[in-house]
Amino acid sequence: MAETSIQQEHKASERQILAIKIAVISVAVIILFMITSAIVILAQRSDDTILHGVSIEQIDVGGKTKDEAVALLKDSVVFDLGDKQLEVKSNDQTDTITVNELIEGYDYIAAAEKAFQVGREGNWFTNAMKAIGTAVGKVNIALEYKADEVMITQFVDELQKKIDSPVVQNQYSVESNQLKFINGTKGYAIDKSKLMSDISGQLKAKTEKAAVETTITEVFPDAYDVDKIYSEIHRDPQNARIETVDGVTRIEKASNGYDLDKDALKQLLEANRDNSEPYYLNLVVIEPQIKKVDDSSLFGDTLSTFTSKIRDSDSNRLNNVRKAAQSINGVVLNPGELFSYNDTLGPVTAAAGYKSANVYSSGKIEKGIGGGVCQVSSALYSALLMADMDIVTRYNHSLIVGYVPYGQDATVSSGDIDLRFRNNTNAPMKIVASMDNRGVYITLLGNNPQPGRKISIENVTIETIPVKTTTKDDPGLPEGKVQVEQKGMTGYVIDTYKNIYVNGTFVKREYVARSHYKMLERIELRGTTPVAPTPAAEPVQPQEPAEQQPAEQQPQEQPAA
Repeated sequence: MAETSIQQEHKASERQILAIKIAVISVAVIILFMITSAIVILAQRSDDTILHGVSIEQIDVGGKTKDEAVALLKDSVVFDLGDKQLEVKSNDQTDTITVNELIEGYDYIAAAEKAFQVGREGNWFTNAMKAIGTAVGKVNIALEYKADEVMITQFVDELQKKIDSPVVQNQYSVESNQLKFINGTKGYAIDKSKLMSDISGQLKAKTEKAAVETTITEVFPDAYDVDKIYSEIHRDPQNARIETVDGVTRIEKASNGYDLDKDALKQLLEANRDNSEPYYLNLVVIEPQIKKVDDSSLFGDTLSTFTSKIRDSDSNRLNNVRKAAQSINGVVLNPGELFSYNDTLGPVTAAAGYKSANVYSSGKIEKGIGGGVCQVSSALYSALLMADMDIVTRYNHSLIVGYVPYGQDATVSSGDIDLRFRNNTNAPMKIVASMDNRGVYITLLGNNPQPGRKISIENVTIETIPVKTTTKDDPGLPEGKVQVEQKGMTGYVIDTYKNIYVNGTFVKREYVARSHYKMLERIELRGTTPVAPTPAAEPVQPQEPAEQQPAEQQPQEQPAA
């Protein structure tokens, strides 16, 4: 009997359900298989090894630790860039450098780390899928270059020196009761961080031709700020006065007050926007009522004195010593104020009146402008030690000096070779300096709250370096003659201490500094030119006596008075 349509529909429905069931079961089996496979693969993977199927530059590193992978890569991969160049273009200028100079080599460690993270960087499911994919399709990781950041930085720094033109900022200052303006100029600069990033990117890309282009930007001076200028320049006059706050006494010098018209300032700046020469705004000067105070009462105590004997009569040197002493004489320092010997003297030049005399230079004695100013700085340093001042910077000479005890000298030169100290008392102190042909005299005046406290300086010899004598042949001297070209000096290592006494009783010993003095070798010139022998005199033949004639009478010569 023929099936009815209902029965046919029912069978079709059953077949669809069966197909769905089969599909679901198949998917479940596949998933189960994948999960099982992943579990097996992940179970086989050690905690410190790379998944099987992972390669770096087609070199199989599966099953290896990161260190083993790095070692394998170093043995297997040849690093050779040949003469490949990196070009850096800056406007019309092109600079090149060999890529090898900017690369340390391949970054094996980073590649091994990437290989190790395969199957580890995600959650369990993604790691499982990655493990299956690795086992089936393999994973290859490319090696990247390891950039030498130090060399890249140096290369870019050199480019900056050639390309950069620093901006000059607008300037203003008070001069002779006028406000002086000097307009700045624009500069040019490369974007250093971007250029370094671009270079690193080019190196990592491993392209056939490496080239980057710099970004050069104009840098303009900061605009004048009228309100800021006004707030900085406008001020009330200050009377000279002596102030004591919380036990600290200070001398405040008198200063003028200044006023200025904002509208006039705006008009001046606008009118001189493109001016390349200095221009000025007249200030309204307001003088203080009290311009000077009697401060003699502040310097009634002698904090210390020191005398340095002068042993050199060279007139140039005496001139320099005198000028240096005059420069520091009368200097007053408030509590906490810093003193710089170099700043106080100013430029030690022939134009400033200094003359050529002996100086120490690179461990030798030479002629130089200002020879002798160090005797004043050394005498001052010795006085400062005895006054227990706070020494900020001090340097000993390279060789010993004879005008202060070893360990108490203070050499100075242009730049940072300076004698600096800070007034560490609670009152102003004054330097009194003078000189004559016998010595340099330093006295420090101020307020001594402990008149019974005294300091003596002790210098201890730690090491003595004997003079070494060097003999040089000199064909300009006769054989056998010896001439001294350079007198030697003994070298020393000296430790300096302060011995502190209160009312005559020793209290403590404080370490100050260690001074290193080089040995100066003695150089003797030895003559090598042979001396010609003196010819012998010919013998004198005896003569027969002539017949004696009567002598004529000669007048006798009288002795002188």
